[in-house]
Amino acid sequence: MKNKLTKGLGIGLGIGLSIYLTGLYLEYKEKAEQLKERETFGTGQDMS
Repeated sequence: MKNKLTKGLGIGLGIGLSIYLTGLYLEYKEKAEQLKERETFGTGQDMS
């Protein structure tokens, strides 16, 4: 009985962790893109 429970918890934690890490990655990627856009617009405005 205990073995099934720990296996279930392990799977649950694994899924939760992967969802959490995916969320962090997407958030980081979005921020990086925003910074890139800001730099592009900034240099574009400076040149004109």
